Amino acid sequence: MKNVGCENKGSSSAENGTFMKHALQNCATVDEFEQLLIETNSSGRETKSISAGTGGTTDPSPGTHIYDSGARVSITANFI
Repeated sequence: MKNVGCENKGSSSAENGTFMKHALQNCATVDEFEQLLIETNSSGRETKSISAGTGGTTDPSPGTHIYDSGARVSITANFI
């Protein structure tokens, strides 16, 4: 993966498209994309992990999600 010219991409909504274009052109694996996110985290993105117990679901789905630092995130839990 080449990380040329992408040091601050994605830190504002005006750059999100440029960042994603760079990521799609240069990241062949999820691990490379994760490394790109780490290397370009000048805006303070944070990861949040969501899990559901047996018979439960969440929206967004269980897993690790990336949000801008300080962003308000709604999580809905449903129990069956």
